[in-house]
Amino acid sequence: MELIGVGVGVGGTFALSSMFEINSLTPVLGLMIGLAVGIDYALFIVNRQRNLIIAQKLPAKEAAARATGTAGSAVFFAGLTVIIALSGPLLSFIPILVTGILYGLAMD
Repeated sequence: MELIGVGVGVGGTFALSSMFEINSLTPVLGLMIGLAVGIDYALFIVNRQRNLIIAQKLPAKEAAARATGTAGSAVFFAGLTVIIALSGPLLSFIPILVTGILYGLAMD
């Protein structure tokens, strides 16, 4: 799922680069933010699933469903927090920072 989001973000950014000036470091910054956040949240859910399998002896499918149900809301809240935190530096009006953060937000 993360790869789809990263692919859409990269493709959308390069499509918009013909209309807007984008610094050469912007895609790298956005890609790093998108991958880091996606991997972090995926590991959070996988860890929850693993704990359910070991502690409660649940089958993998049921543990995955429970992990998504319980950790999914935490991941949603954490993602919202990342979006809010990344929105703050937009007020700096530093072009490379602003375009990099907008790119990262698009990936998130």
